[in-house]
Amino acid sequence: MRARFEIQQEEHDRFVFRFFGSESEPLLDGLPSKGKVTVQLEVQHARDSIRKGDRWARHGGSDGHFAVLHDKNGDVLGRTHKVTTEAELDAVLAAIGKSVDAPLLDRTRVSRQQATG
Repeated sequence: MRARFEIQQEEHDRFVFRFFGSESEPLLDGLPSKGKVTVQLEVQHARDSIRKGDRWARHGGSDGHFAVLHDKNGDVLGRTHKVTTEAELDAVLAAIGKSVDAPLLDRTRVSRQQATG
């Protein structure tokens, strides 16, 4: 499967975006929001920040490494999953950057058959 952004619905009717790499591995999680349109806009802001390349705040310690993605105003858009080494984090950020134009899939939609079934 190819890399993709997905909009998913979580508990309490909250929506979130997730970015999956080409091997369907989760790489980046957005923040929960009450509105799907807000999440769609956050994906666009995330794409812009990823393209810019300097909006990642890297964090690391003995328990792992991750990066937080910020928008142009410094607000948090999302966070990578924790990895063991800085080299792994470099690979995650490179994979995200390489696939920044990946499609956005809405996983909250219900097919007509499911809705009427």
